Amino acid sequence: TKTFNMWCTSSMVWIKPETIVKCMKDVKVEEFAGSTGVIGVDLGSVNDLTAVSLLLPQASEYVLFSWNFIPKETYEVHENKPLYDKFIKEGSLIVTLGNVCDYDYITAKIKEISQIIMISDVYYDRYNATQWVIQMTEEGFNLTPFSQSISNFNIPTKEFKRLVDTSEITIAKSQNFAWQIGCCTIKEDHNRNQKVVKTSWRTQKIDSVIAATTALGGWLNAGGTNGDFDIFTIGG
Repeated sequence: TKTFNMWCTSSMVWIKPETIVKCMKDVKVEEFAGSTGVIGVDLGSVNDLTAVSLLLPQASEYVLFSWNFIPKETYEVHENKPLYDKFIKEGSLIVTLGNVCDYDYITAKIKEISQIIMISDVYYDRYNATQWVIQMTEEGFNLTPFSQSISNFNIPTKEFKRLVDTSEITIAKSQNFAWQIGCCTIKEDHNRNQKVVKTSWRTQKIDSVIAATTALGGWLNAGGTNGDFDIFTIGG
């Protein structure tokens, strides 16, 4: 299957590329100024991709935006560099200085979003996040840990696929996100809990998908449903 002139790299694709592309629209965060949303963060490895996803529950659908960050020294020597160049050009990949991801860039991006969108919660993986969480909390954000266990990802993983299959989610147009969807396969345990995984740790990336399902999972765990924020806003 071929999308955006990039071959999907997973032998057992979770969501077909043509399905995810149908959900993609050329939307901007600024179009939703004043809305309330949640953020999912996948800090990942310090010398590889880190992801931030913004999920906006609207009256009849969800809207999703995603960004990745990569250290300059990793980007310059990575075999995915030709792909990364495309993602940088479209604005979905941001290169940070040095040989490790500078989390100050992540904080700055979320602060930038918060000037447009009211952020109720930032959901994250506890691993290696202590200092960043302290910094974000001092900035006034509500940080909520999200377990990376397969049982915790089961509901948002299945719900995300349902939203895509039924076109109940709009995803900001992104070659990067479409490619990462193509890198996803499903891990299932004996209880049929599901979580997306990748088969190649070096060249395949799914960080934005993990961040997106983290945001959705955190929102659902908190009892949120589609349109809740709109109801809250109307009620004052």
